[in-house]
Amino acid sequence: MTLLEARDLRFAYDGREVLSGVSFAVAEGEFLGVIGPNGSGKSTLLRILLGILAPATGEVRLGGDAIRSMPRERIARRAAFLPQGAHSDFAFTVREIVAMGRTPWLGRFRPEGPGDHAAIAGAMRQTGTDPFADRLVTELSGGERQRVFLARAFAQEAPVLVLDEPNANLDLLHAFHLVDLVRQRVRRSAAAVAALHDLTLAARVCDRILVLQEGRVAALGSPGDVLTPDLLRGVFGVRARVSRDEDGHLLVGVQGPAA
Repeated sequence: MTLLEARDLRFAYDGREVLSGVSFAVAEGEFLGVIGPNGSGKSTLLRILLGILAPATGEVRLGGDAIRSMPRERIARRAAFLPQGAHSDFAFTVREIVAMGRTPWLGRFRPEGPGDHAAIAGAMRQTGTDPFADRLVTELSGGERQRVFLARAFAQEAPVLVLDEPNANLDLLHAFHLVDLVRQRVRRSAAAVAALHDLTLAARVCDRILVLQEGRVAALGSPGDVLTPDLLRGVFGVRARVSRDEDGHLLVGVQGPAA
């Protein structure tokens, strides 16, 4: 079942076209990675998918319904967002941050009920944040804090997860762990779209990869079909070696700028 669809999206900032003719669909159980050079339109695309920005032309559909006329609360019930470098300037506890994921379902005044408590507890258990539920989020390490905000997205119980560089500023172990948590969630009947910089990580966790170049779709397909030396040279301007490890996973090694 298709959970998210983008149809011929176009967007411009101050007359400069940032996205042009971007189309794709993401099915239940699928993890789609979005890669491309800086300035290729990745973050803009994610914000259009969430209704934060409105495309000049084209449309986004969540669960078969166009989001253009959806109220924000309804969009948030269908798509959760983990922004790059998520943080809080206020000293909320971990549980308080995770509970914010229930806002689309609670509104402003309805208190949490048993279903909300279960969603919050389940999200914290899945992300391993329950042991420090009562700690202040401002006291956590970067990896712990990112897991807390992922738990908030999980608590939202939206069928679509949208993530902007979820592994930014994390070490290798925490980066893989975080993205693997998303992959596990997707396998339990969700879909995810994530902008990623680490090409080997993208190859490892994504079912398909969308490549953006100057706002256009340069490629869309399985990691093995998309991550080729020719494409990496043409899109990123680098010489790269693509191989497989003993388990068959793709490895992408950048050797230097293309001649």
